[in-house]
Amino acid sequence: MFTYVGLFRLTPVAREQIEKTPEYFEKIHEIVEAEGGTVERFLAIMGPWEYFGIFEYPDLEAAFRVLGKIAKLEVFETETFPAEDVKLFWKALV
Repeated sequence: MFTYVGLFRLTPVAREQIEKTPEYFEKIHEIVEAEGGTVERFLAIMGPWEYFGIFEYPDLEAAFRVLGKIAKLEVFETETFPAEDVKLFWKALV
């Protein structure tokens, strides 16, 4: 499994029905799990983004499929990045 982190914010349309936000997150969980991934954690954050998610996917293709399906919901703007344990990153530097 490979780790990805994602930044999320509600679209203007989703903000008009902000009380449905928990439903949007349930849908993301369903999409991720249907592609063989897991949602490790979602956090609310301050700043230009509203939420931070940590995900695991079996491969890059699954991550791309999930991002496409989330985009079709039209309730979140997202940016997603692959992530790795910092110790592995340091090992690559030596």
